[in-house]
Amino acid sequence: MPKAYWIVRVSVRDQKRYPEYLAAAGPAFEKFGAKFLVRGGAFETMEGQSPERNVVVEFADRASATACYQSPEYQSAKAIRQACADADFIIVDGAALRVLLPSEMGRGRDAVECLKRQDRGGEFLGAAVQHRACQLQEFLLHRLCIRK
Repeated sequence: MPKAYWIVRVSVRDQKRYPEYLAAAGPAFEKFGAKFLVRGGAFETMEGQSPERNVVVEFADRASATACYQSPEYQSAKAIRQACADADFIIVDGAALRVLLPSEMGRGRDAVECLKRQDRGGEFLGAAVQHRACQLQEFLLHRLCIRK
């Protein structure tokens, strides 16, 4: 099951009141395991219009992301946010890890080549995790060849 993300684009109208929203939303974020990946950092608009603040929050899955948004804790915070800011708010599923087929991987392929192939078709999870996935695929391929 892929992770899910809140992608929120915010234009703050009342800078003094916005910290109230952040404080009120904290318990919901903690309860549902929210992890902030982007929180209002510097950005460059390449196309279209951009508000002043962009936020990306990671959740374990879409059910957690939706439950957080619908929770009484967040709904109380949302009322504060709506009073002091305008926002575009979506929940989106992340890319699922694509497991390579033995025919795509090739027997004896080194971990670097495996990482390159894995990154082309799925979410990049980091070298250590993908290396372990490649090792597991290699092991399973080896076991299948022995049984034939």
